[in-house]
Amino acid sequence: MTGWKIKGKLPQYPKFVIAVAPHTSNWDFFLGLAVLFSLRIKIRFLGKHSIFVPVVKQLLEFIGGMPVDRRSAHGIVNQVVDQFNAQEKMILAVAPEGTRSKVFPWKTGFLAIAHKAQVPVVLIAFDFKHKEVIIGPNFVSEGNFDNDMHKVYTFYQPITAKHPNDVVYPQDISE
Repeated sequence: MTGWKIKGKLPQYPKFVIAVAPHTSNWDFFLGLAVLFSLRIKIRFLGKHSIFVPVVKQLLEFIGGMPVDRRSAHGIVNQVVDQFNAQEKMILAVAPEGTRSKVFPWKTGFLAIAHKAQVPVVLIAFDFKHKEVIIGPNFVSEGNFDNDMHKVYTFYQPITAKHPNDVVYPQDISE
């Protein structure tokens, strides 16, 4: 993977949600694809509906893409939970920031999906400084998303994004 290394191993659960961060560049998507091919896994991922245009749409859906219209709520959590419930195996990858732009707080939809589907969350980081894809801890959400997000922010804070100035963490993360 052009000098990139993968640190850690994915758990052998049949179903789980992967939180991939920090997400500050379009390169994150291509790095993610390289990781998928390297690990030989098939995932589903949520993507901005506007990128699902003819021809590109077929490719994105072939590699696991599911379009999401972020302009209004459409019950996406329940739709994805229904897909988890209908599958014997499913891995969903989500960028917690929900965008490449600077945003805080990060979105908690991935936690809601994992909690309602009763599947673990696996944290994966793209560290551009060290050229490492870090497969981090996993946990089961008990529904306290504030506590869950503290775990998430704590894991990702030392990671260097492609564009580090576009990542925002809470001020009190070390507490």
